Amino acid sequence: MEERKSHFERPTNEQPPFSLNMYLLIVAVAIIAGLSGAFLGKLLLSPDQSGSFNFINAPESVRIVVDQPLVHLVNKNQKSIAGVYKISSPVAGLGQELLSADDFLGSASVITSDGWLLSSDQVIKDGTERIALNGKIHAIEQIKKDDFSGAVFAKIGADSLLPLNFQLSDNVYAGEKIFGWRDLANSLEHSLDLAFLQNKNYYPDRYLYSDKLDYYLQIAYFSGQSADALAAPYFNLDGYLVGVVYRLPNQKTALIPAPYLRQAVRNLLNDIDRPKLGLRYVDMENNSSFDDRKGNLIFRPQLRSVEANLPGARAGIRAGDVVLAVNNDLIAPSRSLTALLQNYRPGDKVIIKILRNNTEMDLEVAL
Repeated sequence: MEERKSHFERPTNEQPPFSLNMYLLIVAVAIIAGLSGAFLGKLLLSPDQSGSFNFINAPESVRIVVDQPLVHLVNKNQKSIAGVYKISSPVAGLGQELLSADDFLGSASVITSDGWLLSSDQVIKDGTERIALNGKIHAIEQIKKDDFSGAVFAKIGADSLLPLNFQLSDNVYAGEKIFGWRDLANSLEHSLDLAFLQNKNYYPDRYLYSDKLDYYLQIAYFSGQSADALAAPYFNLDGYLVGVVYRLPNQKTALIPAPYLRQAVRNLLNDIDRPKLGLRYVDMENNSSFDDRKGNLIFRPQLRSVEANLPGARAGIRAGDVVLAVNNDLIAPSRSLTALLQNYRPGDKVIIKILRNNTEMDLEVAL
């Protein structure tokens, strides 16, 4: 008797020996293996390698290019970075100084084509130091100091120099990778140091001063790298200047922020000074003790909070006042009183909004 079967059969949980799920599993494993291999290859390549590798015993060479932004950036500012050294005696028979690592004091960066370099007061102290730049040793002809930031400018007898790229990024981020330069006495090139930003608003003291740099960029070096490169410039991976190395009183390594350095360069070129107000204060915007309190509290124990005969005192600002704004620019976590003042120059008049005894008032201040 002939058995008849319906054209439609009810679905069943039983699957054939080699199902679609097995194919998908194999494809997924293959993709994961491929990505893992690419990641491992990139991880093993250091920043100064060629950025590629070849498969062994392949029918033909297969080249995989790994993105290596530092390779291009490393060469970009080589001719803009100098080393600062102690004076050494000319070598008998050669009649010239030979530099060594023991003579190295720190770094300097070219900021104008006619011979001005940027360093710090921890590296260049009296102008008797020597500048090594592009294979030549230069005496310092003139120095100028920016007491606000600790930056020092040195003039050497050279021209047609390549100034540092002073473009600034819009912002910096904690955890961002950065790289810097340290000069080598026995090489025309420089040593590359890698670091990352730990804190973009680092205050080494609880009390701030309106006429002195208020914050630094705190950095940490990657394992095995040096932290002695004073005044070395550091850049982010876009090639923008982030800051230069400065050693704080607590021995922490930090960067003088690039915006303050750019203002110092501008003041140097225009032969102007930074404004002075003479106020010591607590930044309540960046202190966990004050929760949501706004503004900068004029207060400093053991020292005068409002210095006599300076613009703040002449305008009537008192200890205990809270500064809320300068010319309608509100105090904020990223904009302290000190930072806002740098937009002005001596002789300018500004309106400073303060809070006194729970009452807001505006005071005109001639800087």
